[in-house]
Amino acid sequence: MRSYLQKLIFLFVVLTAFSSVYAENDKTNFINSVLASETSKTHRYEIDQIIKTCRYRYSDLYEKLAGGKKITIFIDPVHGKMSNGRWQGGESTFRQSAANFPEELYSIPLSRELYKLLVSNRYIRVATTRDYMTVLREQSDTYNNISFTETINLANKTNSFLIVSSHLNNISPIHKADGLVNMYGIQITKNRNGERFISHITSVQRGFLTLYNKFDPSGFSRKIAERTRENNISIDMYPNGWDDAVVADDRFSYFSNYPFSVIFESGFISNPVEERFLRIPENHKLIALQQYTAIVESLADSFGVDISNGNLKKLSHQPENLVNDVILARIAVYYIKQNERQKAVKLTNYIAKNLNDDPKAASYYAFLTTRLNAADTHIRNAKKNKKGSKSYLSHLRKARKSVGGAHIFSTVRRSVIAMQRGSGARTSSVASAGRRSLPSSRPLPIKKEKHSLTTPFLLTIKPGQTLKEAIDLSIAPSNENKKTIYTSFSDVKVTKTKWVRVYSKKNKKYYWTKKRYNVKKTFGEGIYIIKFNSKFKVISVKEVKRVPFNPLKYQNQEYFKNSCLSSEFTDKSL
Repeated sequence: MRSYLQKLIFLFVVLTAFSSVYAENDKTNFINSVLASETSKTHRYEIDQIIKTCRYRYSDLYEKLAGGKKITIFIDPVHGKMSNGRWQGGESTFRQSAANFPEELYSIPLSRELYKLLVSNRYIRVATTRDYMTVLREQSDTYNNISFTETINLANKTNSFLIVSSHLNNISPIHKADGLVNMYGIQITKNRNGERFISHITSVQRGFLTLYNKFDPSGFSRKIAERTRENNISIDMYPNGWDDAVVADDRFSYFSNYPFSVIFESGFISNPVEERFLRIPENHKLIALQQYTAIVESLADSFGVDISNGNLKKLSHQPENLVNDVILARIAVYYIKQNERQKAVKLTNYIAKNLNDDPKAASYYAFLTTRLNAADTHIRNAKKNKKGSKSYLSHLRKARKSVGGAHIFSTVRRSVIAMQRGSGARTSSVASAGRRSLPSSRPLPIKKEKHSLTTPFLLTIKPGQTLKEAIDLSIAPSNENKKTIYTSFSDVKVTKTKWVRVYSKKNKKYYWTKKRYNVKKTFGEGIYIIKFNSKFKVISVKEVKRVPFNPLKYQNQEYFKNSCLSSEFTDKSL
């Protein structure tokens, strides 16, 4: 019996090894067939370079390290100084912190600590720009901003294995208090036009997340993100809710143009609590350690190579199909960027069907296939119609919609736009990836208000306030009117409606009708527009998320100092 089981086990091992080799040979053959079928000399040369580069960079990692070579990790400079001398991560791009400091103030110490850990490992070397290297080595505190394209070029020149970037998160200033506050409660905010509002903020952004390369079919980039999440949680850091802090990203050239890349987003500097945490030096070391450990652990997971303790150990054979999968993905991206849609579909479809061990990555390549096919169908249908006709332009609009706004499809979009413009049609400009400058605030009205009891009041109830406390601050009734106002608020009725099912004896069937009924109004945290009648009775209550900061239209003693019921004459300065 034991001999029989041993034979079965041996047969299983042989078959598994054979199937692995067969899969490897099958993918190699497919890659070779793609190269052989390419009729353009330029495309054939560039695809050949993709194949050679990926094999040189990612094949036989253990043997390379054992032979004295190192893994090069490119640390991408985070934003940096612009030509006008300002930090790109500052107020001009809305990235300043709750304390009004630029993002670089927080990213530099994190990158420095990660650099120290990486270079302390004798199997790793770090590459970056010259000026950012002086910052990492603490020889300088300033560096210039470069584009993602420059980062990709430098990473390729240095034969970098992986690109990493240590960023901090923020929120849009048009939603939360000029980008300087990210906290619950009643806050002053403004929109893109600089108009102010009093807003009730019921949710805040917080927590770390890692953006990983969605084009990476090997799973290596994703494993770094997953390990970072596990490691950060182990030191009691809070994960952001976006995809549970492990976010597949395809928006930037940073991801579409390089095989392995991740962006660490270690928290929201627009959140006052996290901003304070992210300024503590000991926390910089803790966070960088989790990132370093995630990188090293993911190398062991994906490539079977352990360098965690400074010694080289082979844990397992490098997966046979890993490099071929990366090559296939790079060729697919190449064809998409060349606007060779059907050639790209051949690759994305093949990848989707042959990534059996990674259904998540497979589903993304199936998604690319669907988008490319849809765009190609609409473009072909457009060409069947007269140029400039309604059908022609309709199909082109659908083609643009099919590919969406991801960076990977920029060439496809440009070709569709060229077709639209060539027909004389007006096209909307494509939104840039950068953020708009912070709008200047509109001046407040200087006309003196003359309000009466019938002018609406704003009642703002902040977290932890009682209704009476809010009334005293917002409406500020004089002592002689306080009791009357309190009583009025204690007996506010509002009308509610609901649909009820009623049986009609006459028609012998059920029908739905609205039923109105009065209920007592309860006042919780929020903003309310209140109207009184001449007898101080509350006759109207409307709860709103935000209201214009307009002392001519509303009364509020706390914000506007203009309640007609107040017995005090308060300075109007805000």
